[in-house]
Amino acid sequence: MARSAILNVMVGAAIKAGRSLTKDFAEVENLQVSRKGPADFVSKADLRAEQIVFDELKRPARPMPS
Repeated sequence: MARSAILNVMVGAAIKAGRSLTKDFAEVENLQVSRKGPADFVSKADLRAEQIVFDELKRPARPMPS
């Protein structure tokens, strides 16, 4: 089944963030956790993965016409 260009970009962002999470959670003893709110914990790995997804989705998927 063919995927649309938009879906390809989203899947690529998820895969890139997943690689980062896999690496970070393999070293779970070094994981740094903080609180976002009451009973809402977040790790530096989560924040880094979130930033990777945002950065990937903000990038132009195709070269800009000149």
